[in-house]
Amino acid sequence: MKTGQKDNRDPPVTSYLPGWVARALAANGIRRLAEAASMSDADLLKLPGIGKASVKLIRSASRKSRREHRGQTSGTTT
Repeated sequence: MKTGQKDNRDPPVTSYLPGWVARALAANGIRRLAEAASMSDADLLKLPGIGKASVKLIRSASRKSRREHRGQTSGTTT
């Protein structure tokens, strides 16, 4: 992927998460949903501003993002 191009499969955390969760992740240097989703619950809970409710929202957002991406790519034939 070229620099500056968007990767719709890896949306920014602001796309699917409430502002307070996105801000807490951003304050910890996490800007992409896939990055947050790849972290263990224990590692997420170590981040300042991230608690159990935030982890649940991150997991839910990750599932939603994957479902939407699969929906966009399935059934596309040319």
